Amino acid sequence: MISEFDKAAVSYDVDFTETKIGLLQRKSVYKNVEALLRKPTKKLNILEVNCGTGQDATFMAKQGHRVFATDISSQMISEATRKVANQKLDNLISLQQADMLELEGICSTSSFDLIFSNFGGLNCLSPSQITKMGSVFSQLLKPQGKLCLVVMPSFCVWECSYFLLKLKLKEAFRRTRKSVFANVSGELVETWYYSPNKFTSLIGNHFIKRKILPIGFFIPPSYLESFFRNKPKTLRTLHKLERIFSQFSWLSAWSDHYYIELNKK
Repeated sequence: MISEFDKAAVSYDVDFTETKIGLLQRKSVYKNVEALLRKPTKKLNILEVNCGTGQDATFMAKQGHRVFATDISSQMISEATRKVANQKLDNLISLQQADMLELEGICSTSSFDLIFSNFGGLNCLSPSQITKMGSVFSQLLKPQGKLCLVVMPSFCVWECSYFLLKLKLKEAFRRTRKSVFANVSGELVETWYYSPNKFTSLIGNHFIKRKILPIGFFIPPSYLESFFRNKPKTLRTLHKLERIFSQFSWLSAWSDHYYIELNKK
């Protein structure tokens, strides 16, 4: 898995982060996260898992919070390091190559106010590994700490409709399989998809669910960027609908991703 993300790192921002769809989906995530970042009277100590090229780490640091950003890929960390340096955020962001399954040997117990992972980073883990990470996250969080994750569900209306129209039945229902190899910037990565209920049950008894919200029910998956690139009015309409229905939790099970927020017990 490390080599696949290393190869994807150089083009990841072009392929996703800076695309119109990528920007809109990230804006939907930030709408939820900002409420936590702006609320505290003191600055937060944040652990980011699967930080990629550092886009989210820089966003959180710009709110004044300290971020320890980790990723399994050394090339993703290299890209993130350049981004952090260019934005002069070195004093607030620390970066380290790390396998999320080994975080308990790297981080101190009860170190973080918030743990964050965006856009399906945890979908690279099998069900048993998700359960293990629930225990690890609980150990690393301070009392009343928060876990904020963006996960890909086991069904997506956009994806199913798109592949059915192309008569690709196997692809239309690929998320319902045990695991699949998903395309990440041209590299195939083994991926597991989890419904909100399944994920909540796997993460264990260490957390209390606060909210689950859809990300990308109306905004399409990023692999449809080429189709929508020259249709700005359509994307604006879809984004408006996304905002209107953003609090309809039941849409989470059918979206491209969903945002789940949990409190440590």
